[in-house]
Amino acid sequence: MKNWLLFLFCLCSYLGMAQTESIPFQTILTDSEDAVLNNVSAELQVDIIQNSPTGFVVYSEVHDIVSGNNGEIYLTIGTGDPLGADFDEVDWSKPNYIDLSVKPSGFSNFYNAGTRELLSVPYAIFALKVSCADGCPGDVGPVGINGQDGPNGPPGFSGFGSTGATGGTGPQGLSGVQTLNMTDMVPVNPSNNQFYIDDGTNRADGVPGIRFFNGTDWLDI
Repeated sequence: MKNWLLFLFCLCSYLGMAQTESIPFQTILTDSEDAVLNNVSAELQVDIIQNSPTGFVVYSEVHDIVSGNNGEIYLTIGTGDPLGADFDEVDWSKPNYIDLSVKPSGFSNFYNAGTRELLSVPYAIFALKVSCADGCPGDVGPVGINGQDGPNGPPGFSGFGSTGATGGTGPQGLSGVQTLNMTDMVPVNPSNNQFYIDDGTNRADGVPGIRFFNGTDWLDI
């Protein structure tokens, strides 16, 4: 049976800025001969031990994991299935150590992968708690309703400009029909281009129709 171990690759946290108490965690799964174990399903148990590597376990959780093509494992400490106390009960003001154990799929036992001290990262959690001792800022509230419209402002000054020049006189248009009724009377003193409807009395053909004055004579149209 192979001996299993976890090689600690990276331990980092965003907690200096974020408000969620958790620790993003990366590691590489290898065997005792440092051979990378890729695409392996396993359970990973994380124990946090206080004061010394052999001290009291203050927090434990289990993650179901599958190693990547290069044996890599990604998880977030604080989000696994807890085995006792809650993660936010850990006292980060004291020295803490992380102990890792792995149980590959099909195995009945967990294999210890060693213990390491948690250095600067967890203390970001402690600093966060200290800064919030008097109350942390809450979430942003909903947007308020729009206020009432203000009163209308005073009217602005009326604009003014200079009067434009008068345009020239246009040409005289054609005279319209003096009457729409037929008549046997020829208009007296007709103007140029005047016309009327004659009942045939004054037309050469004796048929009702329009007569037009060209300025000299009446013409039958």
